[in-house]
Amino acid sequence: MRPSILPLLLVGFACAAGARSEPADASADADRIARLIAQLGSPQFADREKANETLADLGQPALAALQRARQGSDPEVRRRAEVIVQRIERRVDTAEVLKPSHLRLVFKDMPLDAAIEALSERTGLQVSVEGDRRQERVTLDTGTVTLWQAYEDFCGRVGLAEKVRVARVERSRGNLDGRGTIVIDTRNMPTDSNDHRRVLTTGRSDRTPTFLDGALRLKALPVTHGADTQGQDVAFLLDVATEPRLQWQTILGVKITRAVDNRGQARVQPTAFVAGANTASVGDDVLIIVDSEGGLPWDHLRTVPVRLGRGKESAQRLKEVKGILTAVVRSPVEELATVDVPPRQLNHTIDGRKGHDIVVKSFEQGDEVLRMHVQVGWPQQEGPTTMGPGRVVRVNRGFRGRQAAPVAEEGEPTPMLLDKDGKRPQTAVSFLIGREQRGDRIVATYLLTFQREQGVHEPVKVQVTGRRNVLIEAPFVFKDVPLAE
Repeated sequence: MRPSILPLLLVGFACAAGARSEPADASADADRIARLIAQLGSPQFADREKANETLADLGQPALAALQRARQGSDPEVRRRAEVIVQRIERRVDTAEVLKPSHLRLVFKDMPLDAAIEALSERTGLQVSVEGDRRQERVTLDTGTVTLWQAYEDFCGRVGLAEKVRVARVERSRGNLDGRGTIVIDTRNMPTDSNDHRRVLTTGRSDRTPTFLDGALRLKALPVTHGADTQGQDVAFLLDVATEPRLQWQTILGVKITRAVDNRGQARVQPTAFVAGANTASVGDDVLIIVDSEGGLPWDHLRTVPVRLGRGKESAQRLKEVKGILTAVVRSPVEELATVDVPPRQLNHTIDGRKGHDIVVKSFEQGDEVLRMHVQVGWPQQEGPTTMGPGRVVRVNRGFRGRQAAPVAEEGEPTPMLLDKDGKRPQTAVSFLIGREQRGDRIVATYLLTFQREQGVHEPVKVQVTGRRNVLIEAPFVFKDVPLAE
């Protein structure tokens, strides 16, 4: 008898297959996808698993058929199709939100302090230099490269290195999985989601192992260790930075898939990292319940420990480390939904992008004032999230009563009246009336008003803009990571 519920794995990253161009090949691909979807309902577990992974690897070409399969009659096919769709959409979302900015830095005999100011302005990073080097002058042309590559090239060419933060790591016993709690002294590390400070110092070029991936920059920071009697140490700290246009939320998990030291020994991660500073790396059977009424206990976490088991022989460095980072970022402000003014009908849900929608509840148009109530809905932070052996589940017990004076959070989806030129009329105002939880969605109610005045254009639409929380899954590779053994 086929099991109805099976464990679903894991955070992963697969390359989407390219679409074929010839009609015959497209037809053959469609037939193959249809067979694979049917195989999701096979009586044999191995066949279901194989179809599951093959469809996930196919990626976007299989997406439309999988979306239709979510409405099919077989519950096992529906369940598996839903999970595969989420995996594919998450890969697409990750690629979209991490698409890098490109720029070109050109300086000709420019004073260093002026070049640093220009670098900060062009990148959005808050760059400063330790020491007095005002007499130095800068001449360089980076060519058109990604933002992070331009920053790294600038530092290397002018002989400046980003100041490396070193954390002391100690261990104590008695955490959730019985292996001991990792305590990290990171008081000099940023915790603000908008902290983009970069301090440069004179010295050799920065040799900290670095991995650049679009809008992401990852570094393997060194640590000094406290005593560890269990044969496992924090090998390095994984430090994550994003382009300033993205709003950082937190690291959710780090899973190491391969680590080999300079002695050729495989170093195994005892448990995938879940949560952050002053919390545990949880074990196979640990479930962390997070009440969404409060913030995550590891909000805005950018730096996490990576633990690896020791080898039989002492080693000086890790030749290669591969892994997968799971994190949450907020997208740049973008259009999420629109509705015409006046609306074609009331109480009709208009779907927008990525699960957002808008409903016009009332509309009044007088000689002097236009008034309308609209409701904006969007998905709650998704969960459960699976990261290696540990699991984090978000729950929400709902809002306890109305807020007397609700305030929209920064970046929250917000409606505004726009005129024919796409601009907000000077006399148009949006008021947040209330916000409530409805199942797995948040619904906010707004009152929009427009005061008619001579020379002020009439609104023609309501546009919802805001930032989206995006769960990203990004693979990384480091070479030659120093070990403090």
